Amino acid sequence: DRQAALAEYRRSLALQPTPAAWTGIGRIADQQGDRDGARQAYAAALRLDPARTNVRRRLNHLEATASAPSTPSDAYAP
Repeated sequence: DRQAALAEYRRSLALQPTPAAWTGIGRIADQQGDRDGARQAYAAALRLDPARTNVRRRLNHLEATASAPSTPSDAYAP
């Protein structure tokens, strides 16, 4: 379930921020329609590892479709 996965990613970030945890949070945010939250999480993943091309593609896609509605992203903050 997404909420359990989100809780695990948050716990992971509290111990050691990793690109994988931020990417997971970004995917959950995107799946739930929170484009702003997904963009923020993907950007955080790229700050830790700029070589992650799959994350860059996801972020570029979200930027290209930025006019779509979004829900608040506070729920994804660690």
